[in-house]
Amino acid sequence: RADVHSRDVVGEAGASRAEEEAGGAGGAAVGIDDVYREVMRGYGAAQAKLAELEKESAIQFYLKDSLWPAGLLIDTRLQDEKSDGFRKMFRIFLGICTLVQIIVFALFFHQALIKDLYFDVYLQGEHADLLGAFVLLAHAAFVAWIMQATLVPVTASAAEHDARLLRDKVGGGGGGGPTQEH
Repeated sequence: RADVHSRDVVGEAGASRAEEEAGGAGGAAVGIDDVYREVMRGYGAAQAKLAELEKESAIQFYLKDSLWPAGLLIDTRLQDEKSDGFRKMFRIFLGICTLVQIIVFALFFHQALIKDLYFDVYLQGEHADLLGAFVLLAHAAFVAWIMQATLVPVTASAAEHDARLLRDKVGGGGGGGPTQEH
């Protein structure tokens, strides 16, 4: 996991594939099997690095970091059928999750503002519902935060991919200034 996060495994797999196929000429399509081979090639160094980190760290739990294979599979540089199928299913799943989150957010927001604050507190004078409205608004804010935490990395990744395609199309992909890779 740490090895995959610390280096561009897909880029290195593409370079290895290009060297194998054409003596270093670029343009070879990279697939998830190439990436798996690259991860396995660096396993020894990653295992040694992990042993050092485990000595220094306490108990850690990173749910997001445990999903590192998905990060590889949604990389648009992968041009194989397996990765393409995963990206399609991931988009469908993300779309359904986002729709559910929007509906839940809207229901919390509606219940808090329209029913509790407007009808119950303002029109009927039931001030006991004021606290319930604030609790529902806190839940709505939490759902909005979850939506933001889910969608921002995906949209940032898509924007990075679009920028890479534009840079390759306009500037030839090589020079033209410093670029920042994650």
